[in-house]
Amino acid sequence: MTEFTEPVRWGYPTLIHFFLAGMGGGTLAISSLLLLWGRRHNRFFSVARYAAFIAPVVVFDDAVVLVLELGRPTRFLNIFKHVNFESPLWVGAWLMTLFLVISLVYAYTYIALPDRPGKFRRFLSSIGVPERIGHDHGHPRLRRNLAIIGLPLGIAVCHYPGFMMSGLVARPLWSTSLFPTVFLFSGIATGLAATVLCRVLFRRGNDRETAMEYRGNNDRLIVATIVALVAEAFVLAQMVVHALNTHSDLQNVVEDVVMSGGLFTYPFWIGVVGIGFAGAIVSGLVITAPRMLFSRPWTVPRSVEAIMPTAVLTGAVMLIYVLLFGGQLTGPMGF
Repeated sequence: MTEFTEPVRWGYPTLIHFFLAGMGGGTLAISSLLLLWGRRHNRFFSVARYAAFIAPVVVFDDAVVLVLELGRPTRFLNIFKHVNFESPLWVGAWLMTLFLVISLVYAYTYIALPDRPGKFRRFLSSIGVPERIGHDHGHPRLRRNLAIIGLPLGIAVCHYPGFMMSGLVARPLWSTSLFPTVFLFSGIATGLAATVLCRVLFRRGNDRETAMEYRGNNDRLIVATIVALVAEAFVLAQMVVHALNTHSDLQNVVEDVVMSGGLFTYPFWIGVVGIGFAGAIVSGLVITAPRMLFSRPWTVPRSVEAIMPTAVLTGAVMLIYVLLFGGQLTGPMGF
C-alpha cells in the first residue's frame, strides 16, 4: 500500500489552470481547423466564430488565476527573465503568452460592428472592425494565416498540462508517457463541449434555414465530441491496465487511488467514468442518433441539449482532480 502522507503543493488554482488551458487550446484548434477545412464556403464559419471567441476569454481567465496564485504579478514576470528550455513551467509560460496574443488577434478578425449606433460602434470602427463578417469578409487573409498558426498552437497548449505533469517522473502516477495524449483528447473534448454549450445558450435566429444549420452543426460537434471522448477513454484505460500489470510502484499507486477502496475511487468512477464518459456519450447519442441515423425530425429542449456538454466539462474537471491530487498524495516529491 502507498502512504498518503505528502503535502499538496499544487492546489485548486492549478486544477483550474490545467482545465482552462486545455479548453482554450481545444477551442482555438477547433476554430482553426473548421475555418481552414471550410475555406471554400461558409458551412462551419459560425461554429469557428463561437470557438474563436471562447479561446482568449478562457486563457485570459487562466492567466488571472495564475497571477492570483502567485500573489504578486511581478512573480509571474520573473519567469520570463531567464531562459530555460528544460523547464516545463518556463516553456508553458511562453506558450500561454503566445497563445493569448494569437487568440486575441484571431478573435478580433471575427468581430463585426453592432447594429446599434453609439460610442462603442464608433470605437470598433476606428480600429478597423468591418460592417459585416463572413468567410470572405472582415480580414479573411489575416484570419486564415492566424488559423494556420493557431491549429498547432492549440494542440500544443492541450498537451502542455500532460507534459508538465509527466516530466515529474518521481511521481509514480505521473510517470507515464501517455499523460500528454490523455490531456490532448481531454482538451479537444472540452473545447468542443464549450463550443456546443455556448451555441446552446446564445443561439440566435428562428428562421428555418438558420435552425437547420444550427442543428446540423451541433450534431457534428456532438459526434466529434463523442469520438474525442472514446479516444480519451481508450488511452486512459490503456494506462490503467498497463499500470495494473506492471508489478511496480505505479501498480500500487493506481490501486490505492482509483480502484476499490481507493482515496479517489468515487470521483474517478462516478465523476470521470460515469458522468464524463458514459453520461456524456449516452446523452449525445440521444440527441443526435434520431436525426443522423434515421433522418427523423427530432427537436429537444435547450436544457436537454446542455446536458451533454455540461457532463463533458464536469468529467474533465474530475479527471484533472483525480490525476493532480492523486499524483501528489502518493510517492516522493518530484519537485
